Amino acid sequence: MSKGIDIQIVRENYQRMADDEVIRIATQDAAGLTPEAQKVVKEEIEKRNLDRNIIKGVLVQNKEYTVEEIGEYCMLARNLSCPTCGSNMNFLNGTITSEVMSFIFFTQYNRKLKVACPTCLDKSNNNALIKTIILGCGEFPGGYQDYSGNWT
Repeated sequence: MSKGIDIQIVRENYQRMADDEVIRIATQDAAGLTPEAQKVVKEEIEKRNLDRNIIKGVLVQNKEYTVEEIGEYCMLARNLSCPTCGSNMNFLNGTITSEVMSFIFFTQYNRKLKVACPTCLDKSNNNALIKTIILGCGEFPGGYQDYSGNWT
C-alpha cells in the first residue's frame, strides 16, 4: 500500500486540463501543493511551452516566510502613498467598515476592507456610520439578521 497520493494520477489530471486552468492553479491555487505535485505542475508548464514565470507563482505560494520578511513586506506596503488621497505623510493602515441599510422587509449588510491613511480611514468609517444611522433602522418587525447571517 503506497503512502500519500499516486503521482501518476496527478500527472494525468494536469495533462487533461486546459492551459488557462493550469495557469490559474499555478498562479492562484498552488498553496499547499506537495513537492511532487509542484514538480508535476512545473513539468506541465514546460511541456506546454507556457511562460516560465508562471512557475514562480507556485514557488511563492508555497514559500514559508520568516517574521522578519513579513515585517519588511508590511513596511513596504505601509510606506506607499494613500490610494484614496495620494498623500504619503502617514503610514497606511487597514480597517473593515460595516454599513447597515434596512428597507421595510430586508436588511443589507456591507463589509468592506479599506487600506488608506488614517485621515481617509476616519472619513470612510464616519461615512459608513452616518449611512447606518440614516438607513439602518427601518426594518419590518419580526427579527433581524446578525452579522454572521443568522436570523434571531
